[in-house]
Amino acid sequence: MDDNDHAMTGTRNERRKLLALYFTATALLYADQNVLAPNLTAIAEEFNLDDHERDQKLGGTISLAFFLCGAPASLLTGYIIDRYVGFRRSLLFAIVMFVGEGACLASYFVRNYRELLICRALTGFSAGGAIPIVYSVLGDVYSRFERSKVAAVVSCSVGLGVALGQGVAGFIGSKFGWRISFVIVAVPALMCASVIAFVSDPVRGLMECLDDDMNESEKINHLECEPRKNYVMMNNNEGAEILRNQTDSTSIHQPLVANVDR
Repeated sequence: MDDNDHAMTGTRNERRKLLALYFTATALLYADQNVLAPNLTAIAEEFNLDDHERDQKLGGTISLAFFLCGAPASLLTGYIIDRYVGFRRSLLFAIVMFVGEGACLASYFVRNYRELLICRALTGFSAGGAIPIVYSVLGDVYSRFERSKVAAVVSCSVGLGVALGQGVAGFIGSKFGWRISFVIVAVPALMCASVIAFVSDPVRGLMECLDDDMNESEKINHLECEPRKNYVMMNNNEGAEILRNQTDSTSIHQPLVANVDR
């Protein structure tokens, strides 16, 4: 891979830094998924819920709202990624994080069960909407031979985040009150979202054609099977010009030039 390829796909260290950033963001995002669990009794007492209402409303309804908002959010962000190829995915990820973690922070100020339910539902929107974006971005950074390992890393970040949030709520919430757990989880996530908002996206779909482990005939066959109008969308005109300059030198990569007319 030559210098132009590295400019568009990033060096190994740059790819690892991007993976580490999204790993951290995903872990922080999922840290609030089970932050309620260790403190259900304390919350029920504050909101005057009996044992039955605690189990039904806090243990059941809120969890259901969390996932009912998360599933449509995944479909929505996946659609936006595919349909609006010029929209920066890192910015979309940051917006999704701000929605969910802003709601997580707002949970500190809730006055009743209804407000808590709304905040938790919005948090679920964030958790569901983030995953398609993470896989889309990292899929354009790592080759098809590395994506299984990257997917495993992302899955680990989810599990780590859930465990981290539940641990914070269990140890901190019992001493300082259940509300402080939301602040401890939300503030670092909001800071991370602020950083990701300014991160540039990798080139759209380029790793499909610049994979070092693919021979020339495999590249040709791969290009012929893909819709040409959907190939690559750079973040700006300057980046697109870099791509055109590179692809002009070889007939194999001619289909890489993006046609963004829909």
